[in-house]
Amino acid sequence: MPIPAIPHNETANILPVAASTFLYNVLDYAVGSVPVTRVTEKDTTSAAYDSWKGVVHWYMYKIYDAKKMSGLPVGVQVVGRVLEEEKVVGMMKIVDSALRVQGREKS
Repeated sequence: MPIPAIPHNETANILPVAASTFLYNVLDYAVGSVPVTRVTEKDTTSAAYDSWKGVVHWYMYKIYDAKKMSGLPVGVQVVGRVLEEEKVVGMMKIVDSALRVQGREKS
């Protein structure tokens, strides 16, 4: 999903944005999420983003507020095939380790 964690009670506003992740549940894929950073008040949208009027933008713009969402985690989703949970966990460890080397503190 192209958004950070969302505030409580806002899930009804993101259904079309989240549609791409439903497929993983339907197909029983192995999935994990690695936190990589957190939203800060400086994470405002750009003029280029604000001028785009796609469906994803409309739903995102409706709920995204860098001030209100400050501190919420932003993650990377790792997806594997059915019954490949061990591979997903292994890849999550690699992503986490690489991010720590780049200076991100462990969450």
